[in-house]
Amino acid sequence: MAREDLVAALKNAVDRKQPIDSAKISLVTAGYSIDDVEEAAREVGVHPELSQRAPSSPSSMPSPSQILSMAPSPGKEKPKVKKGMNWLIPVLIAVMILLIGTVLYTYVLKKPGI
Repeated sequence: MAREDLVAALKNAVDRKQPIDSAKISLVTAGYSIDDVEEAAREVGVHPELSQRAPSSPSSMPSPSQILSMAPSPGKEKPKVKKGMNWLIPVLIAVMILLIGTVLYTYVLKKPGI
């Protein structure tokens, strides 16, 4: 018996007219086991109302190694930079310079007794 959450995810993808292979790749890259995803895909493929829209024969399904080779590798993703925070670093640097200058003036440059 396949995991119900995987079966539901694959049925949802098929209902949205997405290729089942694309949904399988998404589930594998999300961290689900290849065997669990394949089992869920076989269960989705046996339903008659789904087989009309997305036939799923064993010869048309990619092997687990093909799924992994099509999945994007996590090291190639660019880090997301939040827009609108570009002003924060220069402001913090200016504040630090002012604080250091104030401390230097107060404790080093100020003549004692004044």
